[in-house]
Amino acid sequence: MSFGDLGAVRTLEDVKGLAKLLLDEGGDLFWTAAQQNALANEANRAVFRELIETNPEYFIESTTGPFVWAADTESFDLTSNFINSIPYKIIGIEETEKASAVANDNLPTKWRPMRFQDRSYVHSMDSWWRGEVTRYYSLVGKKLYIAPMPHEAINFHIYWIKNIEKISADDHTVLRSTQGQANGAAEAYGDLVAVYLAKLMNAKQQGQNPMIEQLWLEGLDRMKNNAQSRNVDEPSYVRVTRAPWD
Repeated sequence: MSFGDLGAVRTLEDVKGLAKLLLDEGGDLFWTAAQQNALANEANRAVFRELIETNPEYFIESTTGPFVWAADTESFDLTSNFINSIPYKIIGIEETEKASAVANDNLPTKWRPMRFQDRSYVHSMDSWWRGEVTRYYSLVGKKLYIAPMPHEAINFHIYWIKNIEKISADDHTVLRSTQGQANGAAEAYGDLVAVYLAKLMNAKQQGQNPMIEQLWLEGLDRMKNNAQSRNVDEPSYVRVTRAPWD
């Protein structure tokens, strides 16, 4: 098991090794390799979802842009334009006046999410509202819908999260959207993938090890407390007193 040498649980092999260690299982007698891989993928997806719920910044993709939304068009097919797969979540969409990167002379205007069924109301509001109507969007499958529709072509930037890929080889890294890419910010939580795998494997043993559930809950609580921000900075304010003894 490589996790003992590296001091970290990063790969599929590490995850399976730690999970079996927690269950005091030395080999592959109770679970086949195929079963372990299948359960490890479920564990990887479970921690992926929990981590995004706590802080999506670990997985945000910034697609090179901006992209052009044609005038008088309500929907935009993401997969036929610049995203190869259906996004797991859209984190943000911004509109800029110029077809270039965000800059001091090209500041973004943020679009707001909406429910798909509300778009007709926003469309109708655009016809009678005297002020400028904020742009709203809704992701439906592979298509992005906006309201109100632009009267002329607009430039937009999109920030999104991929669906996590299946891991199959022992050297595949857990909690990484795409194997081989550089973003490994979430690898510090690989041990939680191993604990969740042990939780799934323990279920097949009718819960013979009751401590596994407690380990998962403790780890999940620790992740939610520590992963809320990736920034560590000084306090934002200082309390000024009248004298050293106040």
